[in-house]
Amino acid sequence: GARNRPMVVGLLMLLQMIAGRGHRRSQEAQRDHVRLAEVSGELDGSTGWSKRKWDEVNAATAAEAHARQARINRGLPPLPLFPTHTTKCGDHRCRPGEGNMKGYKMWFQPYEHREYYVQSRSRRSPHATDAATTYAGLVAVAKRVSINGLVLLSAADFDYRLLILNWIMHAHALGHSNAVVLAMDAELAAEMQARRIPVFDDSANRDAWNATCLQRHIQAVRMERHLAAGALVSAGYDVLLADATAVLVKPVLPFLRSQPGNIDLFFQRDDWPIDAVRRMGCAVNAGFVYMRAARGEQVAALVRDMVSRGLIEFYLRWNNIVDQYGWALTLSQSARL
Repeated sequence: GARNRPMVVGLLMLLQMIAGRGHRRSQEAQRDHVRLAEVSGELDGSTGWSKRKWDEVNAATAAEAHARQARINRGLPPLPLFPTHTTKCGDHRCRPGEGNMKGYKMWFQPYEHREYYVQSRSRRSPHATDAATTYAGLVAVAKRVSINGLVLLSAADFDYRLLILNWIMHAHALGHSNAVVLAMDAELAAEMQARRIPVFDDSANRDAWNATCLQRHIQAVRMERHLAAGALVSAGYDVLLADATAVLVKPVLPFLRSQPGNIDLFFQRDDWPIDAVRRMGCAVNAGFVYMRAARGEQVAALVRDMVSRGLIEFYLRWNNIVDQYGWALTLSQSARL
């Protein structure tokens, strides 16, 4: 992996990279899994779990059964089995903000989590940063619009079409005609194409994440965008990957490009997760990342390491920042201050 390869990362500071079955599952978990596996067509990934892992999963499963019974006692209908993302709401096209499931709170989510089901999903990336196949269409867009080998990239879906339009308009106002939208559903891709905005329809790649433990749409989107950026870097393009809410209001690229040539990645600081802060004094924010292509294959390999680490670290059903966990822990455990 990239952790064995020397690499320099900018965090608004410089870093030099150095490089059987345990417990029998409860009848409740067994029944839920069979039902959900039939719906999804996915395979059981729990083989090899330790006794401790089974104890954790069975305890969560028991808590879920208690919560379901509480809903029954209150006369409430059962929650949906899966989190939803749609672009058609009833008899109309979803309005901005209408198509993604509502009701998320800390310690509560508006669908059946099913601890056993989620924990037994794959913790492997559904694809790699392959610029020649998986992301050939994105590379073609970059080839058409890049300026001096640079592409600005931001991901969104149809529900957030106004946010991404705001992001792209601000980029254009600063002269960045090389800004590209990574569309996580086909409807947003069509919307951007109608507006003649550079876009890549990444919905098929996003959908491939459904077989993994990242069951929420936003969790998959956050990971998928980094693989797409990694593919561009491996194809020879510098990439500024930004959240759609990270709107450019002043020129930032002159500062980024003025950094020493041995910096391959540049992040803004963050204060979470705390383990990374303890190790290197700060964490990194996954929503604003500048990747250089001078050593593109190595950077792409580090992106893949990050995705793998984020999938391993994923454990909180309410946690959407799997990419931030991946980046912060990968960097903090493979860096010398």
